[in-house]
Amino acid sequence: MQMTKAHRRKTLAAVYAATTAVFCDLYAPQPILPVLSREFAVSPATAGLTISCASLGIALASTIYGPLSDLRGRKPVMVGSCALLVLPTMLCAWAPSFAVLLGLRVIQGLLIAGLTAVAVAYIGDHYAGPELGGAVGGYIAASVAGGLIGRIVSGFVTAALDWRAAFVGFGLLTGGAALGMLRCLPPPRPGRAAPWGATYRAMWAHF
Repeated sequence: MQMTKAHRRKTLAAVYAATTAVFCDLYAPQPILPVLSREFAVSPATAGLTISCASLGIALASTIYGPLSDLRGRKPVMVGSCALLVLPTMLCAWAPSFAVLLGLRVIQGLLIAGLTAVAVAYIGDHYAGPELGGAVGGYIAASVAGGLIGRIVSGFVTAALDWRAAFVGFGLLTGGAALGMLRCLPPPRPGRAAPWGATYRAMWAHF
């Protein structure tokens, strides 16, 4: 189905909003590491694992979502992973121990990859030529904005309220972003998946 210019702009806006939200989730703990260090009685260096564990989750899951989105469609993978991301993000606010917080951060990373690993492919499916460069550039800008907003807002919310409130706020933001993609993205295209074994062999060939 051919999208109108207005629909194309709405689609990009929904993808960019979701990208901003998931990068907010990724970087939210960074400015409050001293607070987490005191809260859970761990060293500042150990508190930094809240960033590393989420990044690890992204690294582990990124190669799965590409073939999965070929099979199931880009939209269901992006919307589903973003919607599921709400749960561990909110649960971080009630983490009873540092170990549980780290586990939730790994789960966040596993789900964040559902958008970060698929969004550029989704844009490539719908845009070409000069439009493609601008659309991908917008995605990169949204990821940078998400990292910046996540750091700034998390710090301000923690100072004004509590560090747990920051995770609740970003969880709500992520849920809104998932709903935006559900409503604004066109229906997924038919799957065109290659066998998973062939896909991973092709990945290894790049090394």
